[in-house]
Amino acid sequence: MNRVQPAFSDLPRQLTHSLTYRLPLLVDNSASDLPALPEVGGGYSVIGWADRFLRAYSQRLEHQGESSVASQMRRIQMVLTSLDVESTSERVREEADAFEAASEHFDYLRATGAPEYLVQAFQLVMLLQLCVDQLRKTRTNQSHLVSFADVEEVVYVKRCCH
Repeated sequence: MNRVQPAFSDLPRQLTHSLTYRLPLLVDNSASDLPALPEVGGGYSVIGWADRFLRAYSQRLEHQGESSVASQMRRIQMVLTSLDVESTSERVREEADAFEAASEHFDYLRATGAPEYLVQAFQLVMLLQLCVDQLRKTRTNQSHLVSFADVEEVVYVKRCCH
């Protein structure tokens, strides 16, 4: 029996298909379903971007069968979009857990050679979380609400001046 060998020109397509099947998140460099990173000083809300990014990213993960990771992304998104709630010990724990999940996912993306866009996106998500933490720690009253405007200002300063 003669085996039909693929043409040389078909190999890259077949290799890409094979890798895409095994690592859809990492090989799919298309960020068309994810919002673009906001420009520094571009008048674009980083919190709004993070909300849209994490929603789209979790949907992508769900579609790829990564429901547990998608659930973590939704948890991060929920924490970031409810910054203006009273700070309680439970809330502090939720924020710490969300940061841990983002950090672990960031490390995973870097270790597996994910597209640079995703690495940068998670750097920005973590910066946003760190800015929220910084604002909460500088407040003298533990129950003081963190405003979205305060967070945006701190993120802006960190991004443009560092």
